[in-house]
Amino acid sequence: MAEKMLMADAIVFGAPNYGGIINALGHACLERTFCFRHRGVFSLSGKIGIAVSTSYIGQGEDLVSMIIKKAMMSNKMSVVGAVSAHGYAQCYTCGFGHKCSVGHMVKEHGPLDKIEKKHLPPSFEEQEDTILQVNKMGKLLKSLGV
Repeated sequence: MAEKMLMADAIVFGAPNYGGIINALGHACLERTFCFRHRGVFSLSGKIGIAVSTSYIGQGEDLVSMIIKKAMMSNKMSVVGAVSAHGYAQCYTCGFGHKCSVGHMVKEHGPLDKIEKKHLPPSFEEQEDTILQVNKMGKLLKSLGV
């Protein structure tokens, strides 16, 4: 992956939100970009960067996106934007989420007899704001010749 990052004109990096922070694999990948900063040489410098993350509806500040952008900026990349899609908590599919007092389902809807479609977060196709963000980033990359 390192060679592909070095060859790329732009890096679109995405990671899910696990418990309010970036997941371990995303963090490990970003952490390993330190090898591109050696003896004053920043090999990713000037590359275009876009952060992609997931969040809960109404979560507020997107910490995953902030972590991705911070890593990109520490590599002297030019961060031009971010996209955040509404994601699913594991509670929606674990089998116990409808009654789990510490889970996201009960937090959002109260105890349920069963999870119905109306309780689910919107699919990507239903997320107009996210689709607009994606289209905006695509147009921006195209305008930059990427």
